[in-house]
Amino acid sequence: MTKTKPDIGRISRFIGVGIAATLTHGLLLIILVEALSMRPAYATVLAFLAAFIVSYLGHYHFTFKAKRSHKQAMPSYGLIALVGAIINFTIILLMSDVLNYHYMIAFIVTIFAVPPLVYSLSRDHAFDNQYLFLTREKLWSSKLLWAPATMFALITLTYSLAFHYRVPFFDHWDIVGFYESMQNDTLKLSDLFALHGSHWHSSGYLVMLGLSKLTAMNHGYEVLCSVIFAVLGFIALVRILLRSVTLLNSTHLLPWVLGVSAFIFFSLDQAANWLWGWQVAVFLNIAGVLWTIDLLSQDRIDLRRTCLAILAATLAVYGFATAWALLPIGYVLMISSGALLHRMGRLSLLLWTMFTGGLLWHFMLLQNANETSYLASTSPALTDVKSLIGLTHYSLNFLGSPIVRFARDIAVPITLLGAGLAIWALLSLRHNKHFIKAVIPILALMAYAAGSALLTSYGRWQDFGVKQAFSNRYITFGNFYWIGIFVLCILASGKASMKSSPIRISRILIGICSLLLVLKSGNSIGAAYKRILHAQTMNSAAEQIVTQYSDHNKELYKTFSSPHQNINPRLDILKKNNVSLFRGVKKQTPKDKVEDKIEDKITD
Repeated sequence: MTKTKPDIGRISRFIGVGIAATLTHGLLLIILVEALSMRPAYATVLAFLAAFIVSYLGHYHFTFKAKRSHKQAMPSYGLIALVGAIINFTIILLMSDVLNYHYMIAFIVTIFAVPPLVYSLSRDHAFDNQYLFLTREKLWSSKLLWAPATMFALITLTYSLAFHYRVPFFDHWDIVGFYESMQNDTLKLSDLFALHGSHWHSSGYLVMLGLSKLTAMNHGYEVLCSVIFAVLGFIALVRILLRSVTLLNSTHLLPWVLGVSAFIFFSLDQAANWLWGWQVAVFLNIAGVLWTIDLLSQDRIDLRRTCLAILAATLAVYGFATAWALLPIGYVLMISSGALLHRMGRLSLLLWTMFTGGLLWHFMLLQNANETSYLASTSPALTDVKSLIGLTHYSLNFLGSPIVRFARDIAVPITLLGAGLAIWALLSLRHNKHFIKAVIPILALMAYAAGSALLTSYGRWQDFGVKQAFSNRYITFGNFYWIGIFVLCILASGKASMKSSPIRISRILIGICSLLLVLKSGNSIGAAYKRILHAQTMNSAAEQIVTQYSDHNKELYKTFSSPHQNINPRLDILKKNNVSLFRGVKKQTPKDKVEDKIEDKITD
């Protein structure tokens, strides 16, 4: 299939309409901010909506000369414009409100960031009849496919909002220092890229600081964003699985594939991540990882998809260290998609190599600048046999934890059992002519989980031992190992059921998978309940601190901070700004203080 040359005339018309829409956007933004004193982040949304009307009519009648009806084109373009509006809002919020750049500088950045994306999506999905907004549209619109995922996502959302931590928890206290710098207009972009332990947390910082401006650091909105990012990641996962299932001619198994995947993906044994606003970086990470795998595993690699994959991978790597595992996976995906066979693919490989080199350079630069680097102090010797055994044991525990965290002694055999199931499934599917193309993305998911396990063991095993692998915040990463295993087993069983000889083996292995899912359910119920109790204890302590501030019991700190953390100054910052646990508490005016003193004297 040959790639058509870009339509220079259409691009020129797009630019012309874009200039008209941009002028509309810019002029209205200036009027709303300067004349009506509206916050830039909110003003840009209204201005964007006005520009949307100009751009839609211009692109429909002039740029693309669409033959589709408004009923068909408007919803698709509206969704594309919504994506553009969200990106617009985010850039303006982060640059203007968080990093304190002038709002017009932020606006200029949006001019270069948003239109290319909008053009690409509009061309492919809104105005041209030959494209569909989502591949295999009938499958995507099936209620049967989406019902389980919707149900599990809503359960997780309800759980997260009902029981989330209403006070910063352990590492979360770090955001308070950044918040104070932001309030004092001293926050620098470089501050957000300082290493947190052995990795970046920059993506999470940006989200949390942006939300703190909008919501007075209401941690409920942080966990809401975590669920939203998880849903965005799940959409990419569905795209990956849909392609694989279609290539294997097994679309009749899609309800099972997506239902089981959703059950694992949104499982409540990740409760520490769902309830803890700080872990929004984890869900940014997995969303970035899944979209990268989706983009790099498509039929033909080109520069556009590679650039989008690099953007997604950047969010992932600057969110959590496990995304380093994505870099070699990216090479495998690109090569398996035929990148070496054509010029555009080779350029894409070069671009991915430059991206990888840039990340490594940035990381080593910061590592060398920090003489007391956490990573340097905790790195085990890879030439030592005892270290290799310890790292392997930790990694196997990490991968087994999503199924049997409650029965830690059998985590290693359960992980190996999962590997055996995957091997059986691969052998059963190997005769399909699209075998390699279908299974590579699924194996990429499993490889990401295994890479996450190895990277975490390298940074954690020596100081914390093998049991630390059972921390339920790691389950989010280990889940991909099991999603891959269950999907492969479902597909292989579907093929085996059409043949007489392997039916008995297929039934036995499906029985094993069913047992593993029952264990997963027990894992989720136990972890979710324990985290509810923990959250209630924390939130109760926070309420006592708020009501008895300055006279509260310092022992309450133990529920949400470690002994080496001095959180008193940070509590003072939160109190001063009426944010986080102090949100909604009435500020005490000088008059109130005088009245309190008079009341105290009368009482005495």
